[in-house]
Amino acid sequence: MLSKLNDRYVNRTKIIASLGPSSRKKEVVDQLTLHGVDVFRMNFSHGTHDDHKLSVTLVRDAEKRFNTILGLMGDIQGPKIRVGSDLEVEVSDGEEILITNKPNFEKVKSELPKSIWVDYEPITKEIKKGDKVLIDDGMIELIVSEVFESYFVCKTIHGGKIKERKGVNLPFTKLSISSITEKDVNDIKFCIDHNVDLIALSFVRNANDVKQAKDIIIKNKKVIPVIAKIEMVEAVQNIDNIIDVSDAIIVARGDLGVEFGLNEVTLVQKMIVEKSRLAGKPVIVATQMLESMTKNVKPTRAEVSDITNAILDGVDGLMVTGETAAGDYPVEVVKTLRSIISTVESSELYKKLYKFYEYPQTDDLTESIAFAASQISRKLNTKFIVNFTQTGISSKQISKFRPSCIIISLSPEEDTLRKLKHVWGVIPGLVKPAKSTDEMLEIAKNLVKDYVSKGDSVVVTSGVPVGVSGSTNMIKVIEFE
Repeated sequence: MLSKLNDRYVNRTKIIASLGPSSRKKEVVDQLTLHGVDVFRMNFSHGTHDDHKLSVTLVRDAEKRFNTILGLMGDIQGPKIRVGSDLEVEVSDGEEILITNKPNFEKVKSELPKSIWVDYEPITKEIKKGDKVLIDDGMIELIVSEVFESYFVCKTIHGGKIKERKGVNLPFTKLSISSITEKDVNDIKFCIDHNVDLIALSFVRNANDVKQAKDIIIKNKKVIPVIAKIEMVEAVQNIDNIIDVSDAIIVARGDLGVEFGLNEVTLVQKMIVEKSRLAGKPVIVATQMLESMTKNVKPTRAEVSDITNAILDGVDGLMVTGETAAGDYPVEVVKTLRSIISTVESSELYKKLYKFYEYPQTDDLTESIAFAASQISRKLNTKFIVNFTQTGISSKQISKFRPSCIIISLSPEEDTLRKLKHVWGVIPGLVKPAKSTDEMLEIAKNLVKDYVSKGDSVVVTSGVPVGVSGSTNMIKVIEFE
């Protein structure tokens, strides 16, 4: 289960790859696994439950074949507003267009020669004069000029062809729409029934949205981390509360870039990454990481620079979406991503980044142990911190302090280990329960002996008494003579 230790380079920054028509195949999943994917993402905005069942089977089979541990993430669609079906309207700059909901469309479309409907019924009651309407990832920009009882009129700022089912963003409109739709509830239950390890929640606006998803999971008597995807202005305004209640964060730059504008999205990304990291919550950056490789075998310089900066900012993971789900070169995308990670993390700049970083003081025992383990490891220049964990919490807390070495997280709970696959610097390993502290230390020593030299040392953390959840209170340094 620790097969990655045999690799030439063990990446701290994790790779999350999306499955889809291009990659939902045994031979591709196998190659993606071999080239470093840590977590496979299933996008519930696309595909059927039968498609996702196939994804689950392929990933779990690959786990067994390669004697490794892989994470599975279910990315829940959320309340995406879209242009109605059977529509195609072209608007020019300065032109007016009428927008309504489906029930009113036939009644009011004659009011203006150019009209569309969107699949959000309360829109005519919640939109305000002066609000911005963005369609197709912001390619088309409209401003609301007049609001009537059953429709509203927009002036076109940037025109183009409005096609059916394209996404609609309303960055400055407060919506009453639920962040978890009926479809989302069914998809969350699918994830529960198929032992999916992580659930990503789209279009989160506030902490209550995350709590609502957690309530569904709790009612079904499961424990699955909920990851909040930040892609709305309202979410950024509530970012501290969202980070507090979430198990991890995804900076979803597609819709975020549309809502904020391209000039601001990188600054927003950096702010969210820093806040998440300091809170000890894993943070993943997603969308258009290697977009050009959807059709080309090599990335652009700008993409490499973008990825490099995200790694230097200390993200836990990088997520590719359409590049592996629907692109022509899914395996090359992952090989490229891992190569960039290896280059950046091997640099002196990266190694120095966390050396003198100040972290908030804490009175939590487990977190204090985690910080001490990180500092001792850095001072002694150890190759590994070996952490015994029941729940994975202590592993995440060690990761928060970004030690200069690899964190080996050992547990008898396979579910716990899969839920750590998106966490920076952590390599999970399945072990039998230890009966005593001496046995635990012997397990740690035997595990790493082939990867250390004479004079090396390894930091071990665990709880005493052994096997009691939430009791990480021991640090031991093993020296190899």
